[in-house]
Amino acid sequence: MGEIPTIQTNKLSQSLLLLSSCECRIESFAYRRSKERYLYLATNQSSNSFELFCYTKIMIIKNATQVGNPVIRKKSKKVSGINSKETKKVVRDLIDSMRHHGLVGMAAPQIGKELRIFVTEIRETNVRTHNKSTDIDGVRVYINPKIKSLSDKTNKGWEGCGSVACAGLFAKVERPKEVVVEAINEKGKKFALEAKGLLARVIQHEMDHINGVIFTDAADKKTYMSREEYLSMVSK
Repeated sequence: MGEIPTIQTNKLSQSLLLLSSCECRIESFAYRRSKERYLYLATNQSSNSFELFCYTKIMIIKNATQVGNPVIRKKSKKVSGINSKETKKVVRDLIDSMRHHGLVGMAAPQIGKELRIFVTEIRETNVRTHNKSTDIDGVRVYINPKIKSLSDKTNKGWEGCGSVACAGLFAKVERPKEVVVEAINEKGKKFALEAKGLLARVIQHEMDHINGVIFTDAADKKTYMSREEYLSMVSK
């Protein structure tokens, strides 16, 4: 991610300006409270840059590429260098950006990369506070994914997208309830996954992205709803 710039540990304003200009955020290696620790180190004159570096790592946040940008409508290219530095960086950037933007999935075209890579993490977010406990699923990385089978049974579910009005539009989309996908993970190992529920929906949504398709292409247009109205509806 490039050389880490020297930080003046005795000036909070300079540190915050640095974070803003780099479009990055601070995450702990082990604890979410690292940001507070970072600010302490940044303002404590007895601290040093080495301690600051050792306690934190800088993660790059990418803005979600919006529909209208040609990359969103292009079919992504197969990844050849599975274990390359570039591929690993794309994976890291996707995970960081997905979490920053409050998404449960994100594909490489959404950060401007024409690569067949996407990530998922089913968790509670600002717009998905009602997720069932059975839907919760940790971070998964899918490189060169292929859908092997889809269930005959379908259902309609609400979807939004970070690349469509910055997740400001929601609608119902009918999709198969279950899916079997094969892909390569971040360690370069091939795997097969049988998914159902929300994970199955997210996988299909992200597969669409790497094929140049967005959720509005298949959405029931009569169900279009703004983010505000959607949040109001699910909070009742």
